[in-house]
Amino acid sequence: MSRILLSSRVRAGAGVLLAALVIAAVLFGGLRFRPSVVAAAEPDASTWYRCTPANTTAYTSRIHVRCTVATAGGILYFAYPTRDTANASRFLSLLSTAVVAGKQVDILYDPADLSGASYGCATSDCRPIIGIALLP
Repeated sequence: MSRILLSSRVRAGAGVLLAALVIAAVLFGGLRFRPSVVAAAEPDASTWYRCTPANTTAYTSRIHVRCTVATAGGILYFAYPTRDTANASRFLSLLSTAVVAGKQVDILYDPADLSGASYGCATSDCRPIIGIALLP
C-alpha cells in the first residue's frame, strides 16, 4: 500500500513540476503560442498579408490567387504547387470560398522565397503560400 501512495505522489509531483515549467516558459518567453494555419513549421522570415481575392485560378502545375491590392513589395499573386494535392485542395477551397463569399484572407508567405518559379509563380509579383486563414 505504501508503494501505491508513493507512486501516486511521485506522479502528482511530476505533474505539478511540468505545469510549473510550462508556466515559467510562457512567462519568460520560452514558448510562443501562435495560431496554426498549417501543420508545417513556419519560417522566421514569414509574414502575414491581408488579401481581398480578386480571383483564384487552378492550373495543372499550381493554384493561385490574385489580390486586389499588391503588398508593399509589389506582390499581387500567391501560389501553391498542385504536386501537393492535399494542401493545394485545402488552399483552393479556402480561396474559392473567400471569392464567392466576398471575404478576405490572411496569407502567410515569405517575401524572400522565390522557389515558386519552379511551378509558374513569377518571381517579380508572386510568392508561394505557406498558410491561409479565411476571415469572418
